[in-house]
Amino acid sequence: MEREYIHEKKKHKGGKKGGHHAEPSNVQIVQPYAPNGEKIPVQHMSQVVKDNAEKGIFDFDKINGYTLVEVVYKTPSKKAREDMREDFNKRARPEFLRMLAAEHEDELRAMGIKDEGLALMRQGKSVNGYNVHHNLPIAGGGTNDFRNLTIMPIPPHDELHHNIIDPQLKKGSTGHGMTIKLPYYGKMVWQKPDYKYEYAKEGEGPDLTYINERNAENKARMEEKKHKPTIDVATAKMILKQQGRV
Repeated sequence: MEREYIHEKKKHKGGKKGGHHAEPSNVQIVQPYAPNGEKIPVQHMSQVVKDNAEKGIFDFDKINGYTLVEVVYKTPSKKAREDMREDFNKRARPEFLRMLAAEHEDELRAMGIKDEGLALMRQGKSVNGYNVHHNLPIAGGGTNDFRNLTIMPIPPHDELHHNIIDPQLKKGSTGHGMTIKLPYYGKMVWQKPDYKYEYAKEGEGPDLTYINERNAENKARMEEKKHKPTIDVATAKMILKQQGRV
């Protein structure tokens, strides 16, 4: 699997320009004991979660307010990813930020964004300390549809990738497609949850219309690739020779 499919850790600039980090402070330990019966210290929970995620084991239904849902994660071509990322940077993100500032000001203020940050968003500019997150990453077949975007503070955003998504991607080939548990929010503005790790209540959960659409699309792409005719090496070399490429 290409390394670029994994969400790389980045150093984020400090400061509170236009807002502040709103990382969940409380931790509800839904499985407080290790296999040997010893209680897991709170400070070690992130590593335990990451280790279990590599095995596809999750002892909770929600993390940072995001519900774990089953998705087909299939990486598009490099060209398709580059085009989607360029569209996000030049069009989708600025439009998304301007829309949020105009229509969701109360929610943004509740998340911690101040007047200065709102002024930046009205210009289509990002607020330091916050990230516009693709719930289903571009590398997994996600698009710039606003239903797939959520603005949130950087620390809980990075946990979604580094502790939940990335460890699962080590298990298989995203190029061929694989099923993972994806943290999905379904709303455009993040709200700080009461607990970092939770069990979802019965009947509770995000609107999965977008995810269901993407699952169907990714499954179709997997089937198309599966039935695409292949040729052996000797035939490939002969074709290339006829085309004057070898």
